[in-house]
Amino acid sequence: MKRTKPTGWKKHNRSGAALVEGAVIGSVFLLTLFVTLDLALAVLRYNALSEASRSIARAATVRGERSSALTVWGPARVESTMSSEMMESISAKGLLVTMDPDDVQLVMEWPDGGNQVNDRVRITLLYEYQPLFKFGLGDSPFNLTAVSTMRIHH
Repeated sequence: MKRTKPTGWKKHNRSGAALVEGAVIGSVFLLTLFVTLDLALAVLRYNALSEASRSIARAATVRGERSSALTVWGPARVESTMSSEMMESISAKGLLVTMDPDDVQLVMEWPDGGNQVNDRVRITLLYEYQPLFKFGLGDSPFNLTAVSTMRIHH
């Protein structure tokens, strides 16, 4: 017995449709992947800045006026980069993964005007992040800023 096609049924020619659909879906997938990776790198750098600012603030809390004369910090405002000689004594530079310490700006302030016990010290780290892919997060750099404030212990 011979099979016959139902009436009204036509064979559609779709030989190139899968290729076109694959190209569209593939490009959208790659765009999403690259933007996600760029955003993940920005978040990684922000988290590294936050941990480094906390580390420096902890180091500053034990370098108040009662500290030995060689290691006293403050109360004068300090602005430098993370590659400065002052930062050599603490291990915060190692926390700056994927960043050059020369590109990270450091500001140390004593909001209460002194470096006595129970005065505050504020550490601000600033890094200008340049997105890797212009079509994702834009082509202009944006600032990543981490601030930590702690009280001086001694």
